[in-house]
Amino acid sequence: MDRTDQKYAHEFFGLRIDLINIMTVIRAKLQGIESQVIEDLLIPVTHRAAPIARSLLTVRNVEEALNMLAATPYRELAHRVKEAYEKSPTLTSVEHALEEYSIQTIYLSVIGYPFHIGTVLAYLDLKYYELRNIKIIIIGKSEDVDPATIRELIVITP
Repeated sequence: MDRTDQKYAHEFFGLRIDLINIMTVIRAKLQGIESQVIEDLLIPVTHRAAPIARSLLTVRNVEEALNMLAATPYRELAHRVKEAYEKSPTLTSVEHALEEYSIQTIYLSVIGYPFHIGTVLAYLDLKYYELRNIKIIIIGKSEDVDPATIRELIVITP
């Protein structure tokens, strides 16, 4: 891979790993899991969130975690997740907000430089969410789920 591809691949996978680690901590805090157990679940390779994920282990609850996250490069993520959590304090709402942040960040990563490995990786991720949304719609319709509930579960791409 040339330098440009390496840069975009590093950014893409680094962001993915950071978001997985952040989400792991938030999920575990929602379920009351001890910090030592959570630390064992984290992916040791990080992009920007190594100190962030470790510091999130010390908080007592999700609100504290989101307040701490607001003082990091992931402040927009913290704001979105906090907003979703205040509307509905469930794991589903938190995961949905994180997925929307992830997909929007991935989408923005393909804008700019004409073609690089990040374009291919972002395309595959966007396709994953497109297929996931189609699956949610099909299952929701077949199970007679309320359309408003289906809309809440769908991750909207920009």
